[in-house]
Formats: sequence, structure tokens, C-alpha cells
Amino acid sequence: MKQALVITISALTLSACIKVDINDGAGAGTGIGDGDDPNVSKVLSGTIDKSITLSKGNYTLRGYVYVNNGATLTIEAGSIIKSDITEKGALIIERGSKLIADGKADQPIVFTSGKSPSERAPGDWGGIILLGKATTNRPTSPAPIIEGGVNRPYGGTEPGDNSGILRYVRIEFSGIAAEPNSEINGLTCGGVGSGTILENIQVSYGADDAYEFFGGTVNAKNLVSFATYDDDFDFDFGYTGKIQFGVSLRDKPSDTDQANGIECDNDGTGTTATPFTKPYLSNFTFIGPYDT
Repeated sequence: MKQALVITISALTLSACIKVDINDGAGAGTGIGDGDDPNVSKVLSGTIDKSITLSKGNYTLRGYVYVNNGATLTIEAGSIIKSDITEKGALIIERGSKLIADGKADQPIVFTSGKSPSERAPGDWGGIILLGKATTNRPTSPAPIIEGGVNRPYGGTEPGDNSGILRYVRIEFSGIAAEPNSEINGLTCGGVGSGTILENIQVSYGADDAYEFFGGTVNAKNLVSFATYDDDFDFDFGYTGKIQFGVSLRDKPSDTDQANGIECDNDGTGTTATPFTKPYLSNFTFIGPYDT
């Protein structure tokens, strides 16, 4: 999607089935959220359709994990969620469900690769997908399907829809191409409404976009994109939210896909569908890759 569209910018500087497998390494775990040893790794896989809370600790995301049926997945501050090495993970929050990942400045919630630190690389896992019921410029019947091969609908007629909270969250080494021209970004928002809170989020070393907004009205604050392979901030299908304080830092080795600091399209063919894609961006800084 390379059709340029209008962006309003101020002060912009361009430089009941819960399938949750528990594996505590000793066969003695009593379940997620039971407050046992935070150094014990637990495995999430399949579908979560009842609300659960993950106590502060270490968790493994195995394959595509779906939160649906109106369930809320709450992750406590300081938790670390690593993707399975052999079955790359992604966390998908479906319409009507919520992710509450409310970290703290000194206890962020980290989503990262399951490999050892020296072996981690962009594309080690998928990313986080939030799907809401807010407006897009696409037909509502049938609802559009989000990219990334997850086969889930997004969007609707509820601009104030609430998909939860992401605050003080890091997303690292994400971004996979599930299908040609259908990737999972670090953070994908499809029809996410203004009742959702997105604040203090950093996406680092992603193999695709850091952030992509497919329609929706969600606002955000304090977003950082570091060393991604593709676009830093991508807006499509009638996104009309407001974002204040964004930073992009490019890394030369990762700048391989004719990436943009901002990509903004109405849709793939540049039609006049409404609402027009029109993000309101304030206080953004873009720093290009070094030249030596």
C-alpha cells in the first residue's frame, strides 16, 4: 500500500474452552495465576475463552493463541512472555475480548523471542494483534479479515470500543510473513476503539512494521520503534485516532524493505472510501540509519 494520503501532523521532526498448557518443568504447577515461582515457565497455547490473570512470572507463547468469547487476559507487571522456538507464537485478541497488559516503568511487560539473548533475531515470532469493533472504511458485512493468516474479523460501528490496556510494554524480535503480503507486525490494531489505552510501548528489532493500524479510532501516546525492517508507523482503512509522542530510530542493517517512517493509505487501490485515513500525529521524531 503506497498510495499517499492526508495526515494531520503538528510539531513533526523528520530526522468454555481454555486451552492453556502448564509446563513448570517438574510437573507440580497448580495453574496460571496461582502465584507460584516466577522463574517457572508456563506455556500458553490454543484458545482462551474465559478470563484469566497471569501472575508476575515467565511464560511461553506456543503457536497462535486466541482470546475470544468476551474473555479478558490480564498480565501482571514485570512478566516476560517468550515465544516458543519451534512453533512461533502470536497473541490475538478477538473482537469483544480484552488484553490488560498494564506494566510499570520499572516493571515493564516484555514479549520477546524464546531463543537465548545472543541468538535472537527479527522474525523469531509473530506479535500482538488487537481486534476491535470500531469503525473502518471497509464493509461491515461481511467484516474484513485481518492480515497475518489468523482468519479473524475486525471492525464495526462502535468507535468507543475497548480492547484493553497496553502500557509499559516491550515487543521484541517480532514480525513474520504468514502469507505473501500478509504479515504480523509488532503491534497490529484492527478496528480498535478509543476506549483502549495504548501508552509507553516500544517495538524493537521487528521483521515487519512496528505498528500498523487498520482503521479504528484508538489514541496512543509514547510509542517507540527501534530497528525494524519495514515501516515504523503504518495507517490504513480509515484510521482516525490521535497519537502524541512517537520516536523512530532506524538501524542501517535493518533498513532492507524500502521502509517508511510513516506509511499512510486509504486502501490498497487508493479509493475514496470513507472515513478517510487521517491520523493526527503530534511530537514525532524520526532518526534515519547511520551512513558508515
